Amino acid sequence: EKIVSSMLPGRWRARWDLEGDEVVFEIRPPMPDFVLHQPNPLTRELTHAEYKAFRIPIGVDEDTLEQFWQPSVSPHCLVIGGTGSGKTSFQHTVLTHLAQARWRVWVLDGKRIEFTGFRDWANVELVAARVEHQVRMIHAAHALMEERYDKLVAGTARLNDFEPLALIIDE
Repeated sequence: EKIVSSMLPGRWRARWDLEGDEVVFEIRPPMPDFVLHQPNPLTRELTHAEYKAFRIPIGVDEDTLEQFWQPSVSPHCLVIGGTGSGKTSFQHTVLTHLAQARWRVWVLDGKRIEFTGFRDWANVELVAARVEHQVRMIHAAHALMEERYDKLVAGTARLNDFEPLALIIDE
């Protein structure tokens, strides 16, 4: 695979069939420059079953298969990249999907200007821009998490009793 890629022009990949003793080399298809996101707004509260199945599309792979983030499977999402690479734009897309799915959304806006347009959005409860507001929001999120843990441990609540809360921290 490495040799073919180094000797022939283009981006090559191999599809291996180890049981059939066969390999097929092909040029990788081009990646799309743009992926359209079309959230589906809910008109009612998100059920726990819907929360379990909720996915946010994050792009497509070279075979045009949708890649997604599923919070119930992996509740944390880390977005990294250089300046101007689209991290905040991606977070805007995630926020849009979450808010339209009727999640509670809290945002820590480190630059104080990146999320101001979301202050009036339905389900976006907090956009903390000033440092003291950011600290207060983190403390409130921690207190809510501890309160939920206490109820679960005491047996006074079950996981599906809690509505999802997304905490977006930018910069």
